[in-house]
Amino acid sequence: MEEGYSGYLFPCSAKQQATGVELRNALTTGTDDQAVHLFHQFISPILFAPEMAEQILEGGSKWNDMIECLMAVKFVQEDGNFPQAKDITQPLAQLLYLIRGAVLYEGIQTLDQHSQNLTK
Repeated sequence: MEEGYSGYLFPCSAKQQATGVELRNALTTGTDDQAVHLFHQFISPILFAPEMAEQILEGGSKWNDMIECLMAVKFVQEDGNFPQAKDITQPLAQLLYLIRGAVLYEGIQTLDQHSQNLTK
């Protein structure tokens, strides 16, 4: 993926970068269904990230986790500090709904593997 004006790049794997390029192309020339599927493929490793959570618990750097980086970039203020917790409640609630939506989409896509039951 391309660098922004700051030169910062999120810690994306090669697979995430390839999916991001496919997603960008689908958004301009593909179908809505294709774009939604590719968006899910791109965002779910970021939102779910179980392997990254394990690495952090084992002493790895949280700055290798894209969601940590995204939150830091979004919330850092000009003076280098972060807002008080009360000021980021709404964006965190939005993130929760995004995660729930991604889980629901994943469940719907895998219904055949679970006997048509989302609770299994």
